[in-house]
Amino acid sequence: TPEGQLLLTAYGVMPSLDRAAAAPVTSEDYAWIGWSSEEGATWSKPMRIGAKDTDFSRTAWNQNVAFNFVHGNSCGNAQTVRFLATQQFVHTEDGRNYDLRYEETFSGFFPENLSLVFNGDQAHCLMSRTKPDPEAKMNTWHTSLLGTAKAPYTDWRWKEINTTISHSNLLRLPDQRIIGVVGLTAPKSRVSICELDVATRKLKEVLELPMMPQFRVGFAHHDGHVWISYQATHNNKMCVHLAKVKLTQSPR
Repeated sequence: TPEGQLLLTAYGVMPSLDRAAAAPVTSEDYAWIGWSSEEGATWSKPMRIGAKDTDFSRTAWNQNVAFNFVHGNSCGNAQTVRFLATQQFVHTEDGRNYDLRYEETFSGFFPENLSLVFNGDQAHCLMSRTKPDPEAKMNTWHTSLLGTAKAPYTDWRWKEINTTISHSNLLRLPDQRIIGVVGLTAPKSRVSICELDVATRKLKEVLELPMMPQFRVGFAHHDGHVWISYQATHNNKMCVHLAKVKLTQSPR
């Protein structure tokens, strides 16, 4: 955070902060909760930061403001997507401590994952989505969308990109390139580092990663390398891995 704290957000079940008063957990008790710490060892008590049955994107900071996309996490193919902003997380009874900047209800598909990145006063968001497939009796991945907005981020425009993705985690490099760890679905399911060209709305695959495509990953840049944490199975055991990847300089 701008104050130098670490902020952790997680989708969890918190029926009560008092263990002695804990009640049976129901689906309505699911909420996003956040903690903060100065050194990563001591953490504050959990704090609800979202409404019930909602799914937050990873927090993205721009000019000392925290931004998140959030969408419904219940069944149905019509979901409202909201863009939220806050300068300070504060305790509220219902967890609604964000300012609403934008909302839009999409019909005919389900927003599955939204990844947000800033470039100056411009924001970009990759949205993966599924559509009902009556023959398969399940939802199938559908062409993904790229959203773009300028400050104050109250008007977002969405257009299809050149491929279908299952999830993404975007990052802007010091040379202004936007890269992401992206779950690709064709011609096979895989997870790869990709470069995003926002002008042409194209994802270019750079490096396929040895991980299972159904898991989201941690992603950061430091000292000319990207660091990626992910889950993988070895000898029938689930393991957590940390990969260090050197990227070449942009030819542009």
